[in-house]
Amino acid sequence: MKPIRIAYFTHDSVSEGVGASQVLGLCKQLSNLGHRVSLYSFEKLPPDPKTIKDVTEQNIDWHWFPFSSKPIPTLQRIFRLYRVRGDFDLIHARSDLPALAAVLRRKEPVLWDIRSLWAEQRRVLNPTKFNFVVVFFMHLLRRFLAGRIAAYTTLTKAICPFLTERYP
Repeated sequence: MKPIRIAYFTHDSVSEGVGASQVLGLCKQLSNLGHRVSLYSFEKLPPDPKTIKDVTEQNIDWHWFPFSSKPIPTLQRIFRLYRVRGDFDLIHARSDLPALAAVLRRKEPVLWDIRSLWAEQRRVLNPTKFNFVVVFFMHLLRRFLAGRIAAYTTLTKAICPFLTERYP
């Protein structure tokens, strides 16, 4: 298999939790296969030297930015990913907002890692705080993305029929 240049966009912190276990794990596997991996993440705290050393030793080009959960910084995160410099053969975008940034670049094919239906989950888990505007916006965003990506991946095969029916 010919090595490719992959950008991995995520708004998760790779210094903890899912980012440390899933994102870094996948990036390490891709790097071990000989691919050139550039990782772009948003960290809640500055990464510790051990994590930086680990990522560097795996030949992963890691660019991290400070994370903030307020609404305007959400737009700033999308804009930061959109403005990433580099020539890539593929962008792996983990979740909806990184996928939006990748698609707006209009340069590389985008693999949209859908993860889950975040807005729908929130509606089911907490119907008293249901926000129709958020769910409607996420539906429009997914419809926009679905027509512009090269492929998608999910956590479970069970969601695939729903996605292909709702976002052909």
